Amino acid sequence: ESKEDAAKRETVEELLLDYDDVDIIGPSDIIVTPFNIIVYPYVGIIKNYNYTYNEDEVKEVFTVPLSFFLNNEPQSHYIDVQLIPGNDFPYDLIQNGKDYRWGKGKYPVYFYMYKDKIIWGITARITYDFIMHIK
Repeated sequence: ESKEDAAKRETVEELLLDYDDVDIIGPSDIIVTPFNIIVYPYVGIIKNYNYTYNEDEVKEVFTVPLSFFLNNEPQSHYIDVQLIPGNDFPYDLIQNGKDYRWGKGKYPVYFYMYKDKIIWGITARITYDFIMHIK
């Protein structure tokens, strides 16, 4: 199964759609998290949707006009990311041993507030990347 097929299958399963009701336009940017997760989002069009969903996988479904995202920047916050080797790390094999200077980074977390809804996490990150491409 390709990544595109997986995206379509997941959409069909989560929103209780017929397979033909999802048209994939193409891939969006890959999201790599510091939590060993890689997400391969796809942009598509859903036809004939009646707001049903698989309650075991989806908490709620709602829509937001594209114009909202185009006209409203998300709140941006950052989480510090630091590498911390485990106790069994072979420091004797690397330059400077335990004094090695590990890199640090920042992981962006976006928040969109729409009416009484908060869109954040991976969903907001995928949305933000998509909107940046449109702009």
